[in-house]
Amino acid sequence: MKDKNQWIEVVAFALPLLIASSLFFSCKQDKLVNDWTRMNLSGYVMTIKEHSFKAIDTLGEIVQGERMSPSWRRDSYIVFNRAGNKVEENFYRNDGKMWSKSVFSYDKNRKK
Repeated sequence: MKDKNQWIEVVAFALPLLIASSLFFSCKQDKLVNDWTRMNLSGYVMTIKEHSFKAIDTLGEIVQGERMSPSWRRDSYIVFNRAGNKVEENFYRNDGKMWSKSVFSYDKNRKK
């Protein structure tokens, strides 16, 4: 009789654990990893255009001043494909002239 009670205790402990773990792993979805998710973007984003400028405080209102950016930060323009990966990334100097251009291509498995 004692062996039967021990067996029931093991089943009573293991069965809910087994059910919970199977539900957890069956509900887990693979998160799509692309440049949209890496950049924390949501929705269908085709391009991002970023310009730096000096912010001027005029009586509590912030207005856009002249274009500028620190030497470590450049104005940029990024183009994405329909799969959410970068296909082009351009950086510009303060005068608006292109500083660098990168073009990305992907294989059928969406790998660079």
